Formats: sequence, structure tokens, C-alpha cells
Amino acid sequence: MVTVLPPLRVIIDGDSWWACRQSESGWTFAIGRTPTSGPWYFDDADPPTAPPPGTGWRTEDDGNWSGDCYW
Repeated sequence: MVTVLPPLRVIIDGDSWWACRQSESGWTFAIGRTPTSGPWYFDDADPPTAPPPGTGWRTEDDGNWSGDCYW
């Protein structure tokens, strides 16, 4: 079963954002930015529960997906 996630969330201050997408395999990928840092990357079996820089977010591109991400 694939969980439908909102494609884009804008944080209430209007300067931060994050977008996430769950793949057909169920793995979640996300990218975001804050006014002072980023881009932030996220990938996990479960979607992020908070915007960057929350739990699971990182600023280092580990090469697994973000360089090839076109969504």
C-alpha cells in the first residue's frame, strides 16, 4: 500500500519549505530548505514528521538519490 503524501509543504513563516514523495517501493524521499541553511535531504521508510532541521534530516548529500532526483 502506498501512502499518499502532500507534494509540498510551506512552513508558516513562508521562508522555509519541504517536499516529500513516497516511491512505489514505499521508501520516502524529501528535500527542503530553511532561510539559513540547506538544502536538507531526507530518506527513510516513514515520511518526515517535522520540517528540516528535524529528526532524520541531513545537509550532506549521501549520493543515494538527490543527485539523480528530478521531481
